[in-house]
Amino acid sequence: MSNITRKLVVVGDTGCGKTSLLLAFTQGSPASGELPTLLDLHEVTSPIPGSQTQLALWDTGNRGEYRKLRDLSCHLCDVLLICFCIDSPQSLRNVQTQWAPEAQRLCGNRPTVLVGCKKDLRCEQNPKASNAFSQLMTKLVGREKDLRSDEKPKTSEALSQVATEQVTRKQATKVCRQIGASQYLECSATTLEGVQQVFEAAARAVTHYKTG
Repeated sequence: MSNITRKLVVVGDTGCGKTSLLLAFTQGSPASGELPTLLDLHEVTSPIPGSQTQLALWDTGNRGEYRKLRDLSCHLCDVLLICFCIDSPQSLRNVQTQWAPEAQRLCGNRPTVLVGCKKDLRCEQNPKASNAFSQLMTKLVGREKDLRSDEKPKTSEALSQVATEQVTRKQATKVCRQIGASQYLECSATTLEGVQQVFEAAARAVTHYKTG
């Protein structure tokens, strides 16, 4: 039986981790150093054991002529990864306002996986980051005790801003349901955690879509 090639396209904000994710998967090692603006097309064997499917991996860019190329890349895709950065709530909002609507326009009802990149930056996953966060919170709370009552709201706003700098799994799962994605997964191209699972999920989603 000859191999079947399925087109997998990755979209998301500039800097959210799309190219790093693809590099980590294709190289099997953490993405590091200076990354290309747009990764060259890669074709890899499906990560599902025994599968006859090849995955053609398409990276996308958001600037200048890359935007036109992105539209062409999404044309006739078989499965889509919509990426955002776990330490950027704005990038998740952009999934709702830009990437999901664009995917619907260009790809129709093709299977989609929502991917939270840079999981290693989440506080509870990173003891150093968590410690720094705790120290900052303690410092702000301590400072609040010395402020006059009319100044305290400013400190509360600062605490709120610090507390909402990262996307929770619950928030992302909610967006996943709202945009009709088949699954939400988190990964880190730095530690490789979850990278393999992302592409396994994509391969299974497209296989189910084609056979179901």
